[in-house]
Amino acid sequence: MHVVDWRNIFDLLLLQPSPTFFFLFPLHLLPPSNFHPQNSNPCDRDGSSPTSISSPAPASSFLAPDPGTARVGRTTVLPPPSIGRDLNPPAECAKEVMELNSPKARRGHAILSPLLEDLVARPPRREPQLRESRRMTEPALRAHLVANLPNIEAALMVVVGTVKETTDQECTHYKGWKDCFEPITSILPDSGATPQGRSRHLPRPVTGRRRLPPGPWAKGFMQANSTKVRRGHHITSPIVAKLKYMPKQREPHLRDSRAMTNTLLLSHVDNTARNMEAAMMTTVGQAAINIDLECDSCQEGNGPWARCVHLPYDEGLGMGCNNCRQLNREQSCKHYRPPVAIAQIISPTPRRGQARRETNATRQALILELEEQLRDQLVNMQNEGSHLVTLTEAMQASLHCLALAVARQNVTDAQIELYEGQIAGILTVQRGQVHNLATQHAIASRLSDLLRRR
Repeated sequence: MHVVDWRNIFDLLLLQPSPTFFFLFPLHLLPPSNFHPQNSNPCDRDGSSPTSISSPAPASSFLAPDPGTARVGRTTVLPPPSIGRDLNPPAECAKEVMELNSPKARRGHAILSPLLEDLVARPPRREPQLRESRRMTEPALRAHLVANLPNIEAALMVVVGTVKETTDQECTHYKGWKDCFEPITSILPDSGATPQGRSRHLPRPVTGRRRLPPGPWAKGFMQANSTKVRRGHHITSPIVAKLKYMPKQREPHLRDSRAMTNTLLLSHVDNTARNMEAAMMTTVGQAAINIDLECDSCQEGNGPWARCVHLPYDEGLGMGCNNCRQLNREQSCKHYRPPVAIAQIISPTPRRGQARRETNATRQALILELEEQLRDQLVNMQNEGSHLVTLTEAMQASLHCLALAVARQNVTDAQIELYEGQIAGILTVQRGQVHNLATQHAIASRLSDLLRRR
């Protein structure tokens, strides 16, 4: 009987494939599925060889479902999300959330959010639960998490964060989850890397209410390196342009409940212009002496900064304290003052043919009026006997009227910014208490000379 050498036949097929072979070759002569040549590699029998044709299909993922699988069929991967306020130990849903399989959160091995990078390294504490009013199926929850990055961050905070003890302490920012969670204390060392590469030079942020002299964080905030407030050498935020030249008063401190790593704090401050402005206000403003003098929002523990800091005279910017500025609650802050419509005065719409240049006599009258206002302010503030009143704060009190006086000269916004920078330069040099009227008059004369040079 003739014996068929299957290895020679398959080698011939690999070297000289024929499109008609599978139609002409007798199917009953093909080897059975359990056939193995005598000299074959034993590893090939269990499919563990690298050249094995078939391999087990990967399991479906919670946040990255198979594209060819129907949405209804994916509900068998995980049970429906639980409802209620029970703090159950972490299970399958928490595990899948921690894997960050969404393309919104991960690109290969790179995590796209510094917050996620900090949260994903923490141990899971609980199984996430939904509110009764936000009940949804597992596919709907998956689609909700995959939709954007904040949803994934919120889910991770639910899994690894610290839960508020009572409903009175809960915030009103995120309504989807049953309880209010926030990442309170980081258990990780500083990673030392940000997109700007600045965190490697900064220590861990300080927490608490104790007062420390300006340090590395105060210096870092005053540089205003965020792309949200700077375009090259040009400061795009008028508030940052004013705060940048004010002298540093303290090292900014975070609340104990809002402690974070240097990487996370830099990312948080650089995220929006408001966050940068609030951080700079914390560095240069006047802090409340005790908790009773803080605004209601700060007394309730809102905002990340440990102390309620405001500008004694906010120069018509319409700002409250640092925490209210960051939370966009200025108008409810007790330190809030309505903004002065400087923009309308700087660039009004003149009537056609109407000349808007001031005469020299009118300009001198404005300067004299300004000097008188400045002297009165300094005298009144000194007579109050407050030990917190410094020359810097007195000068800040007159900046808004100086800006208005210069605005009447039909100057541009860039000139106004340069002028305020020169005024602020005097603030950084002239520090200390105002002791006598001669010193006050000398300061007013320097300001008036600066006005005349314009």
